[in-house]
Amino acid sequence: MPKVWGSFQMFISPDLSNKGGRIATRDSPPVQHNVLCSVQGMTQAYAKRLSKDDMLLLAKKFIAGFDAVVCLDDLKGHNLFNEARGDYRHSVDALLTGHELSKARWDTAQCAEKVLKGLLARDGHAYPTFGAQGHDIKHLGGLAEEKLGIDLPTTDLAMVYCSPAVRYGQEKSTIEQALVAHEALVRLLHLLAKARVHHTHWPDT
Repeated sequence: MPKVWGSFQMFISPDLSNKGGRIATRDSPPVQHNVLCSVQGMTQAYAKRLSKDDMLLLAKKFIAGFDAVVCLDDLKGHNLFNEARGDYRHSVDALLTGHELSKARWDTAQCAEKVLKGLLARDGHAYPTFGAQGHDIKHLGGLAEEKLGIDLPTTDLAMVYCSPAVRYGQEKSTIEQALVAHEALVRLLHLLAKARVHHTHWPDT
């Protein structure tokens, strides 16, 4: 994801040389970014073969992913947020290798768990630290709704959850399970971004 200061416009073009304007002034058009330039390993030949539906899907994923990453990067007020950012990076690295799927799932779950606990703790609310409920992401999501007024889908909370058996190699993981969990995490972070939990106040649109 690009690092952006201020507002920007996204667009999608199979011409990878068209990256968009990188610097904006008061009198110039806003910064622009070609979504396909954010796809790791994208080549010009591959970009030209993408269908309209392919590009619309990538644009949709980019929008949700960008909001999610901005939210995670900007979370402040508790040390757990730094730990969650590390878990997110590790989960993505493991997904990209395709060989550490158990680690990808565990780190994805840890990111969600620490974000929710950090949000609760930042506002002075207790959360379970021992036993099954200490890692129960659905339970933590319920506390976030009860204490913070943030409604998170139980289906996504359940998809992100990962049993400790996965961490210790007692339960095998597939690439499909790892990707489903990661996409659910992105959706949850996207909803948290819409709730402005990261305290970055963008103009209403």
